[in-house]
Amino acid sequence: MPKINVNTIPDNTTIQLSGVVDFSQIAKRIEGAELDIENARRSKYGIRPESKPHTRMTISHAQVEFADANSPTLGEQFILEKFYYSPKYPAKNAMYSALNKGHSIPEVYARDTNDSTKLVPFKLENELAHGMRVTLIVRVFATKLNKGLSLDTVILDEPVRYRTNAVNSTCQNSLTARGYTIAAPAVPATPAVYSA
Repeated sequence: MPKINVNTIPDNTTIQLSGVVDFSQIAKRIEGAELDIENARRSKYGIRPESKPHTRMTISHAQVEFADANSPTLGEQFILEKFYYSPKYPAKNAMYSALNKGHSIPEVYARDTNDSTKLVPFKLENELAHGMRVTLIVRVFATKLNKGLSLDTVILDEPVRYRTNAVNSTCQNSLTARGYTIAAPAVPATPAVYSA
């Protein structure tokens, strides 16, 4: 069966999908020295380097949230074709990667309560932790040549958890072992995410 060409999908079509964070870099763009490091890693694994600053999110256990499961839209079918599987980590099931090369970063919202449709704008203080449940809204947009995909929105489907730096975690464990107590940082002036 022939694959769907993104150029056949109407402009501004949106597709909703959900999963758990495998990698998140959406609080700020990957650029400068960080982009060089990212491209060196990509080259090592035979992945084409990215020339422009970008944001990126990869989710595992990905699934399309169909508007009508009995009649998937062209956009929903196209996204399903973009799912892939890791031979090294089969337990992650279907995976999907969204990459934005534009200047904007995705809008982030927290749910008012578990499974609520009431959303609260949320400002990320850091990158999302591996394993967080999220819902993504991807949009088809037109360019001068071909159409592209933009990760427009990320919805936090559980209370926010941030990625920790392994080096910092080791240092903090060392401090704790020596009897120090590390206080929680001040609460940022952003909307609170509901408690679990």
